[in-house]
Amino acid sequence: MNSTDLLTQFNIIEHKIDQLIKRCSLLEAENKDYAGKIMRLEQEIAVKTETENHHIEESRLIQSKINNLLLKIKGIKNIDE
Repeated sequence: MNSTDLLTQFNIIEHKIDQLIKRCSLLEAENKDYAGKIMRLEQEIAVKTETENHHIEESRLIQSKINNLLLKIKGIKNIDE
């Protein structure tokens, strides 16, 4: 193998390494974007979970008040009989 062949091989290897570096940079940027999206989605989930928990608690309170009112009505009905 002569020096021209060696230089050609080195140039090919150098070109492939440059391509790998570019690809790695693109993947790192893409990964950073995905990390940001994940963070935003996790925040949205936390807000929605908090809202859902509030609605559940509100529903329980309403059900409790309904049950108390039904008991009062039942008590009034029993008094009338």
